[in-house]
Amino acid sequence: MVDMKRRVKYGFTLVEVSLFLAVTGLLFIGIVAGVQGSLSQQRYNDSVQSFAEFLRSAYSQVMNVENVEGDGGGRTELAIYGKLIVFGESKNFQGAPNDDGATYVYTVVGGADDIESNNTMDALKEVGASVVIEEGGTYKLAGIAEQYFTRWGAAIQTINGWDGGYEPFKGAVLIARNPKSGAVFTYFNENTIEINRNLKDGNLVNKLDNFKIQDVNFCINPDGDRKGRRRNIRIVAGARNSSGVEVIAQDGEENQCKN
Repeated sequence: MVDMKRRVKYGFTLVEVSLFLAVTGLLFIGIVAGVQGSLSQQRYNDSVQSFAEFLRSAYSQVMNVENVEGDGGGRTELAIYGKLIVFGESKNFQGAPNDDGATYVYTVVGGADDIESNNTMDALKEVGASVVIEEGGTYKLAGIAEQYFTRWGAAIQTINGWDGGYEPFKGAVLIARNPKSGAVFTYFNENTIEINRNLKDGNLVNKLDNFKIQDVNFCINPDGDRKGRRRNIRIVAGARNSSGVEVIAQDGEENQCKN
């Protein structure tokens, strides 16, 4: 005779299996969400630091210069006086639309003759500062030009916004050595210089008066055009070296990119 009270129960009920799967699924979703959030934050931090290092490297290149060759109207040698960083150009190196939003870096050159003026801008005019060299009636870029792209789809924007999003950053940063003293200074022009559209525009002499000494604030947006928290990178007014590039704390009072 079988004792029904001692019957052993094997396996799991449908309810128990469903509950186990539900709990496991929730745990998995939570882990994935945490990993994605951490990865997204790391990518954003990477894009911010990458842009800051890009700016700092420009100072290093200005402070460690070599002369470039070119006829330049009879000159056998040109002196390098700095770097011109241009944001918002409509054309790329090939003359096609700059759809990728590249930032371009040009080498500023000029004559190596004796300089009279102690003022940096006046001295740059004396040497005929330019990012292009004229040879046989045609123009070519002086030295090696570079292009920079933000990491992970981040966007470089101004501190200003509008109802539909933020304004892309435009303008030109000139990091230049004083041709007479060799001291390095930083200037900003709020207008984009369209060098890739017309190489003749690479002559800077008539544009130098538009460059001013002031703070330059960049807002790095991790989500492109969408509104969200942005990180402020600043070149302090008249920066003399790479220490003038500051990464502002996102929650700090100095952050100009909160809006």
